[in-house]
Amino acid sequence: MNGPLDPSEDELARHWSLTPADLAVIAECRGPDHRRRFAVQLCMLRAHGRFLDDYRQAPIKIVNHLSRQLGLAPVLFLDRPGRSQTERAQALRIRRHLGLRSFDSGTAMDLRNWLRQGAIEGRTVAELMVRAEGKLRDWHVMLPAASTLERLVTAEVTQATTQLYETVSIRLPSFLREAIDLLVLFGLCALLGIAFMPRLKDLPDQVLSRIGLGRI
Repeated sequence: MNGPLDPSEDELARHWSLTPADLAVIAECRGPDHRRRFAVQLCMLRAHGRFLDDYRQAPIKIVNHLSRQLGLAPVLFLDRPGRSQTERAQALRIRRHLGLRSFDSGTAMDLRNWLRQGAIEGRTVAELMVRAEGKLRDWHVMLPAASTLERLVTAEVTQATTQLYETVSIRLPSFLREAIDLLVLFGLCALLGIAFMPRLKDLPDQVLSRIGLGRI
């Protein structure tokens, strides 16, 4: 669960309070358990951008806080739903109630285009993850699974880094590219403990002189 396992009273009031409009849409649900589940998922999506994967993860403190607002008796745990079809219909109703769009392929492309500049600027995956979630909220889009978002951000960072290296490499003089290749190979061999390693003395005299090194 993305939210706190033991929320404070302030957190309950801020993230788990139902509005009159919320109560009206929840009243359309059949049975007390369905109303509790609907209320949990509605507040979860509004506060954290995603639905709860497993109702057993919902802290009972939150469940009973919502139950009081719904005029329902407190419970010891939240029952799991009986039918997946009911859950899908519930998710659609909640998204419509909150005015959120689903995360589709078009949104993914828009997000990658938006992320590109941050990736070029050298921002980390972790930083871009936070910025991406904020941008999706601005677009009124339901957040995808964290693993999905991380894969998308990582792919964009990898592509931007590769393109940057290629751009820099093209602009370097050929002798410097050769020197860098040899030095990278030297480092890899040392890291792997390979006995036969390229040494500085194996670099051509022209390369050594051009990069400011001489024979030792």
